[in-house]
Amino acid sequence: MMETGLDVFDAASVDRFARRFEGAYDRRDFAAMARFYAHDAWLIAENTAVIKGGQAVEAFWRAVCARPDIKRRTLAVHKLETRQEMGYVVGLCGLTIEWAPGQLKVREINYTTVWRREGDGRWRIAVDISTPAAV
Repeated sequence: MMETGLDVFDAASVDRFARRFEGAYDRRDFAAMARFYAHDAWLIAENTAVIKGGQAVEAFWRAVCARPDIKRRTLAVHKLETRQEMGYVVGLCGLTIEWAPGQLKVREINYTTVWRREGDGRWRIAVDISTPAAV
């Protein structure tokens, strides 16, 4: 069965999500990454127009997964809160990037995701915002 969100929105579930999302990136499985988003999700990333809707989110992750310079993507969860049908996660994404042949550097990105419980009871990302961390 294809995973399409979370059954429960709590620290353990969000941590498991982070590991699964990392694994999907490692496999370059952009479709699996996109399935964690709501059909009307917004994604706001550096140097891009606002990305709206599930198909556009999948296209974004397809393009990111196609970049050969990004070798690894990790997620750390720093804060999580939920109220009834909405929740949010604040964390840090680490991108291991090959800047030159054989030279790797980690670039840190702050992120906030807003999650919404959908009609089927599953939690999905409604808004995903990221910005480079201060150096």
